[in-house]
Amino acid sequence: MKDLILYKYLDFKGAKAMLEKQNLQFTNAACFNDPFDCHPGLIDCSNAPKNVFNWPPTEFLSAQAATNLENMRNEAWISCFSKRFNNPLMWGYYTNHKGFCIGLNRDFLARYINAGLGFMAIGSDVDVEYCDLLKRPDYFRSPIDVFHYQLCTKGEQWAHEEEVRFAIIKPSVNVVSFSLNSPPKEGEIIKWKEVRFYPRIGVECFNSIYLGSRMLDNDKEEILKLVKDKYPNMAVYQMVINPDRFGFDAAPITI
Repeated sequence: MKDLILYKYLDFKGAKAMLEKQNLQFTNAACFNDPFDCHPGLIDCSNAPKNVFNWPPTEFLSAQAATNLENMRNEAWISCFSKRFNNPLMWGYYTNHKGFCIGLNRDFLARYINAGLGFMAIGSDVDVEYCDLLKRPDYFRSPIDVFHYQLCTKGEQWAHEEEVRFAIIKPSVNVVSFSLNSPPKEGEIIKWKEVRFYPRIGVECFNSIYLGSRMLDNDKEEILKLVKDKYPNMAVYQMVINPDRFGFDAAPITI
């Protein structure tokens, strides 16, 4: 059974923008910090079948398969979540304990992350699988979906993230809002992979919010007011250090 609530760890600025604009950030798969992530080399393209008169040549078919995988990586924009809200490493990596973690309803999200956003959308059954060795399924003969494997397989050293992904393939700029980290200079060519997409999601997607243990008081007041005004039914928690173990507890907050 899949976890109903997924969690998005963000720094204060990113999380506040997500609540204000009611959207999700999708990043190009080729821009992740893990160089193995979504890499075409995860799939074996060397065993192309021979056809009559060996035409097209197996070398051509293998090269075409490798190109398809490279294109998949370059054309996929992904939004990442975790199955846990109380992972100390995730709090440290993504929030510095001063941001917050937003709980989102998986089923409701899937209604918004659909094929209307681009060429294709993956909005369900996208739990990341972790392994210690490259299995390299056969592009031509594997019984599994090799593109799904490419987008949702990572090394076991990342298993603590318990990651779930939503993906949009070839997002439509006519449908989905997008932005760059910084505006291009005059005459500069936009680097398409650096574009981030922000599809809107409904208020019903927002289930809960967890404030970092080191969140500044002014930031906390600002977020509590925002939640009270826009998300009156969302549960709010303060992360506090557990006195007996290396971990956090979530203390409910009434607003």
